[in-house]
Amino acid sequence: MLEFFKGWRRKAGCIALVTACVFAIGWMRSQFIEDSFHVHDVFNECFFGSTKDGIYFNWLRFGTEDSGSLRPSETIPFWLSVPRNAQRFGGVDELAIDWDWTWLGFRYLGATVGFIAIVPYWSIVLPTTLLSAYLILWKPRKREPGPTQR
Repeated sequence: MLEFFKGWRRKAGCIALVTACVFAIGWMRSQFIEDSFHVHDVFNECFFGSTKDGIYFNWLRFGTEDSGSLRPSETIPFWLSVPRNAQRFGGVDELAIDWDWTWLGFRYLGATVGFIAIVPYWSIVLPTTLLSAYLILWKPRKREPGPTQR
């Protein structure tokens, strides 16, 4: 069994497979629960979260910084996990947004005060699954002995 994990390819393949499984679990969880991590300060609001269509990142700017630097006491991070049926609105993926750019589930909306972007789960799960299959299942080539150099 230990000889299966000799070399870097199979170890990296197992790491890629675990990564694909984590994102697939997040994909399934996001069908029922929307998770998000929020960081706020006086002038900015940043969201990173999971919605049923993918992973989103949202940044908004509310004003200008007159003081120059932000004080640590003004930063309030928090985690929010809400069941889909308990939300007042359907979530980020169900908002009526006129997206600037959409393609195969990727979405982007930019403005002068911030942006929002959604990366679909399939675009992470599928490539990492294929990469893990390649790294785990591909047989290493046998090295043929070359001519000895003198």
